[in-house]
Amino acid sequence: MSAVKELQEHFQTLHHIGHAAQYLSWDEAVIMPAGGGEVRAKSLATLHKISHEMATAPKVGELLESAKNEATSNWDQANLRVIERRWTRATALPVDLVVASSLASSRCEQSWRRNRKANNWDEVKPRLQEILNLTKQKAEILGEKLGLAPYDALLDGYEAGLTRTFIDPIFAELTEFLPSFVNEVIAKQQSHVSLKGEYPPDLQMDLAKKLMPPLGFNFGRGRVDTSDHPFTCGDLWDTRITTRFGDDDFLESMYAVLHETGHALYQQGLPEDRYDQPVGGSLGMMIHESQSLFMEQQVCRSKGYLSYVLPILTEALKINADDEKWSEANLIRNVHHVEKGFIRVEADECTYPLHVILRYQLENALFDDALSIDDLPDAWNELMDQYFGLDTRGDFNNGVMQDVHWYAGLFGYFPCYTLGALTAAQLYHTFTSIHPDAETQFATGDFETVVSWLRENIHSKAQLTSGFDRIVEITGKPLTTEAFISHVSQRYLS
Repeated sequence: MSAVKELQEHFQTLHHIGHAAQYLSWDEAVIMPAGGGEVRAKSLATLHKISHEMATAPKVGELLESAKNEATSNWDQANLRVIERRWTRATALPVDLVVASSLASSRCEQSWRRNRKANNWDEVKPRLQEILNLTKQKAEILGEKLGLAPYDALLDGYEAGLTRTFIDPIFAELTEFLPSFVNEVIAKQQSHVSLKGEYPPDLQMDLAKKLMPPLGFNFGRGRVDTSDHPFTCGDLWDTRITTRFGDDDFLESMYAVLHETGHALYQQGLPEDRYDQPVGGSLGMMIHESQSLFMEQQVCRSKGYLSYVLPILTEALKINADDEKWSEANLIRNVHHVEKGFIRVEADECTYPLHVILRYQLENALFDDALSIDDLPDAWNELMDQYFGLDTRGDFNNGVMQDVHWYAGLFGYFPCYTLGALTAAQLYHTFTSIHPDAETQFATGDFETVVSWLRENIHSKAQLTSGFDRIVEITGKPLTTEAFISHVSQRYLS
């Protein structure tokens, strides 16, 4: 058997183990009884241990060297590149640290789920401290192996090649532009009649299931459920998304669903003939978030989409469409309303990047040992006051406990959201230069052109090239803030 083939079979097995672990994690977040938490943590840790031992087996390194002389197709060569990157990162980490991190993240996330609504920071804080300690160990080991600063080693894990050197000037441009821009938008925006009211969860779920298929979601290979924090998991054969329902705001859940549908379309659009190989997976989280935000912000906040969706949502939510507040103009004003709020996942697209930059600054401070977990809530409050004029003292649920990411050990993930928003804007600018009638298509419920374009340029290419290279290949230039700033300026001030 050739080295290429042997590697493919080895990583096919690893894919199936990862497949099982994903759905155990989904079950934990969606339907697992609380009493199953500790056993589930151990089950996941065992699977992660097996995966790590297989990924770092000595024969993988030997096969990689042999396979480099055998791989001839672009896909096989790309598969070796992705495997080698995974091998390099995995072999740096001792298995005991991998297992300890898995157990700690499961236990911390479970504690977060129990304590968030109760605003109980003191209960979850020791778990978060343990996660941070273990993540710092991993970051230092990876950084030494890769020749990167520890936090850069974490960033690189979420998008190959991502570092603070790339992020800092981009975020500096946004922090210079956005605060005054947001104030100007708030001062000039038209008043609206709020659409908040009583929307039973079953009707909101019915709306979700009506909105997803027209965008291309295949319910024959996927499902939607509820969880404490919206997320997407699975592969192209079984793609699962979750949302959560606000008591009085259907738009929160609706846009969470549309966001996760963007993620799901990426998963369902990956190449079937390479689904079980590393190269057949999605790119990093910057690109993944670009797909969710492309759909949520660029497509589904457009006036064309809102014209299309209005009769669907009034029917699904059993609303009297003759009421003046359900006019198309008022829906647009509600969706395009900009305000300084506490919650990242409920933020409009103008203030959203500032929520991410806040978290990025706190992560930098934590990993530079300039901030402790004990002082994290106060540091959070200081930045919330700086960016939004809001006070989160004592309000952990709407402050430092609002996101699952840190409690799941996902330090370094947050920057990918804003970089994804910038990527989405740059991709959409390219798409509309080719298809200037896009919004007219959206208004009629025709999303075939835009989804096909994403399938051709992003989804079907999987990891054939890197995320940064893909942006240049599609748009003709590296990622910048230009398209995003142009987009929000046109949508909110023109």
